[in-house]
Amino acid sequence: MPLTRLNRTSAINLSVVTTINFDDHDEGITAATVHFLGDATQPIRYEGDAAKNLFNLVQDPPSVQHSSKEFPFVADVAGTEETEEGSAAGLQVSIPPRMLNKAWFYFKREDGREFFLAFVNKADRQTDRTASSMRMFDKDTGKAYGKTDYPPTKLPFQEAYAAQIAKCQGPLHVPYQPNLVEAMEVGLPEDVLAHLSSQIKK
Repeated sequence: MPLTRLNRTSAINLSVVTTINFDDHDEGITAATVHFLGDATQPIRYEGDAAKNLFNLVQDPPSVQHSSKEFPFVADVAGTEETEEGSAAGLQVSIPPRMLNKAWFYFKREDGREFFLAFVNKADRQTDRTASSMRMFDKDTGKAYGKTDYPPTKLPFQEAYAAQIAKCQGPLHVPYQPNLVEAMEVGLPEDVLAHLSSQIKK
């Protein structure tokens, strides 16, 4: 039974996981509810660092095999600081594409200017629908470009920004999810910017 360590007191066997629901806020992932194989198995809720580590592990597992069809828009991560990831060697995890609700893409405008786009889905409790947003960061400096964009329709970013995403490269991976609210003020951390830049295909 291959186990992956999430923190000092928790470990998980990803080979028996069916779905994971993350509680996502502007400051990052705060909790994760994990559902397992078997009708009689009750879901388990992880909070804090364990939830963040699980989110990072699922979005970019070092040895997990997956295809682009399984992850059409999956590249987002969560948390406001770098977290330690456990090993997932030998595991194959199938994660629904709608489960993860943040994504990073590379976009080159017609005028040649280059950006990294950060998309976020967030539950709208008033309408019980999924709202989304897009933030643009300059590829070279990491500085925010413009303000956070909120589409008029309450749709996930995969639908609200489908035309924009079709012109992008991605999804891209990040070593950890920076605080996007803070990044709009001070720019992206240098290590995140470098990691994103290394994935651009010329």
